[in-house]
Amino acid sequence: MSSGDFYFNKTGKNYISYRNLMTKTITLLNGPNETMDTDVDDILEFETKLANISLTFEKTGGAAYQRMPLNKLSKLVPKINWQNYFNLTIPLAVNETESIGIFGFDYFLDVQDIVETIPERIIKNYLLWRFVMNRIKNLDSRFENILEDYYRDQYGTKSIPARWKKCIDFVNGNLGTAVSALYVRKYFDLQSKHKAEEMIKNIKKEFMLILDEVEWMDDETRNDAKKKAEMMEEHIGFPDYILDPKALDKDFEHLEFGNITYFENVVGYLKNSTKKSQGKLSSTDDRTK
Repeated sequence: MSSGDFYFNKTGKNYISYRNLMTKTITLLNGPNETMDTDVDDILEFETKLANISLTFEKTGGAAYQRMPLNKLSKLVPKINWQNYFNLTIPLAVNETESIGIFGFDYFLDVQDIVETIPERIIKNYLLWRFVMNRIKNLDSRFENILEDYYRDQYGTKSIPARWKKCIDFVNGNLGTAVSALYVRKYFDLQSKHKAEEMIKNIKKEFMLILDEVEWMDDETRNDAKKKAEMMEEHIGFPDYILDPKALDKDFEHLEFGNITYFENVVGYLKNSTKKSQGKLSSTDDRTK
């Protein structure tokens, strides 16, 4: 949601349309059952409590970024098992002295107090719902129709993009290097790239000479400027590695796509993308890509 305000007006159009989205989606997934209305209300009540924290947090401007060791975070927010969380979600070992970046530390303090009062069943249902809500656009046309009704009520959107358009956007957005390789081989003039790269190198060389001639700059500042210039990478047209099939294959080596398993394709890509990102935590980023 763009704002959590709608949670506090349970007779408002936005709240009702969101509840309908949840109810219809859960009915399609599980079929009607005796506890569904209660489960939906429990999820909404939990979301309302979280939204209340978020709104208070935003008003007080508490979104400051800070870093702290994992062992300190565990002591300050002890009701969340951080070590277990990182062990489950990150393929690399995270020791207790690892520095953790946090936005809005006070938010976690409030969340841990709320979570302690909520039955485990509600938390599990909430987490399942957030996953389904996040991926409902990748399910079949029945779910798309429900989502389209929701968007119409919330935002006045008349229709959502056709599935084939979303598939193309998914491929272009997430498998871009493979698509780019096909385009480059067919349409791109490689000589133009080489000429542009040579031009950039000459510009950098001239810049270094200018730095030597600047009189108002002291030696320390001059050396720092040279180091920054030397560290600059040229990004002209496309990264060279996409024309190397073996190097390009490494971008997608753990992916398996099926012709009739769109949802599984999306989830598989997201898992692989997350795993790759997390695998870079202890490595130096390749600035040539």
